[in-house]
Amino acid sequence: MHTVELDGAQRDLCETARTAIQEMVRVGTTEKGFARSHIVVLDALLKLRQVCCAPPTRQDQPARPSQGIGQTGATARYV
Repeated sequence: MHTVELDGAQRDLCETARTAIQEMVRVGTTEKGFARSHIVVLDALLKLRQVCCAPPTRQDQPARPSQGIGQTGATARYV
């Protein structure tokens, strides 16, 4: 496990996303029960991954896809 220090804006973005997603999971599991909330939990994990791997870019920067597993700088292509 690696600990990563986030700057102010990115830390705020991650914390905002985490609290919103946590509430979404709480509501879903309360309404349906944990056994029937698989999609809610999987959706929450996906959203957290998206925020961590490709946070929204600033308005003045072009959006670029993050490099996935197995991609290197030489093989990653931006569309």
